[in-house]
Amino acid sequence: MEHYNRLADEYVTYLRTRNYSTKTVDLRERQVKAFGKYLRGQGVADIDEITVDHARQYIIYLQESPIKYLGRTRRTANYIRTVIFKLAAFFRYLSSRNRILVDPFVKIELPRRELRLPRNILTEVEMIRLLHAPNVNTDKGKRDRAMLELVYSSGLRRAEIINLDVGDIDLQNGRVFIRLGKPRKDRVVPVGKKACEWITVYLEEVRPYLVIDSRVKALFVSYRGGRLRPYTLGELLQKYTKLAKITKRITWHTLRHTCATHLLQNGADIRFIQELLGHVSLESTAIYTRVSPEELKKAIRKPPRS
Repeated sequence: MEHYNRLADEYVTYLRTRNYSTKTVDLRERQVKAFGKYLRGQGVADIDEITVDHARQYIIYLQESPIKYLGRTRRTANYIRTVIFKLAAFFRYLSSRNRILVDPFVKIELPRRELRLPRNILTEVEMIRLLHAPNVNTDKGKRDRAMLELVYSSGLRRAEIINLDVGDIDLQNGRVFIRLGKPRKDRVVPVGKKACEWITVYLEEVRPYLVIDSRVKALFVSYRGGRLRPYTLGELLQKYTKLAKITKRITWHTLRHTCATHLLQNGADIRFIQELLGHVSLESTAIYTRVSPEELKKAIRKPPRS
């Protein structure tokens, strides 16, 4: 399977030249090479020996092979769908360049999607406690309060927080520009009054003293003056969750779920929520907000906090 591995490496290089994020490239590389490892175990010696049956059997393998991850013992249908989508993209790339004779994924039927409800949504009382958890008498606390307010106000993803530059935030007009959000799409979303106030405090009182290199464009920076890292945000949130005495297991994505749910509960229009979150389909927004699309369509626009 050396030929397969070479083509996999070629595909990874192609993704990097197309300006895909490092996280996306690394994930696709792992998924493509995991399939190659499976094929070697099945005695497949060359990429042209891969058939539709191999693709179907791989789906069964993913469904039945045990895992140990966050208390789960089986892969979800949504995870398997994602893996197959990525493998199909790899083989489409090979087919478009005439590197393979037959695309084994072209007619594969995917497992049915699971419409799972978001977990551990915070109540408004819990959310307020979390917002007040940072010690705003410190520089770090002012920065973290600004981040929490922004996420709750605008429903940003963790990666979107990290990738924000100073020039992306328009405090005068109360909006933020998200560059290449998921799925690689720009969008402009409103920022609430409270979030604008705390971002202003952070920009005036904290960031100028953290940034050592003037070339750093990141909005939120670490004590070393560079862009924040994902694990740092995870540690911060867990710290404030404990300080706020919240027993639910939450992530930054939980705050995004919470933003959407509170918007709906306060009468926000479904199209507004969909644009805010950057969802392509109304069905995705319905899952976030725990109700059916039919119920969502009846909602009227009203932001949760100003």
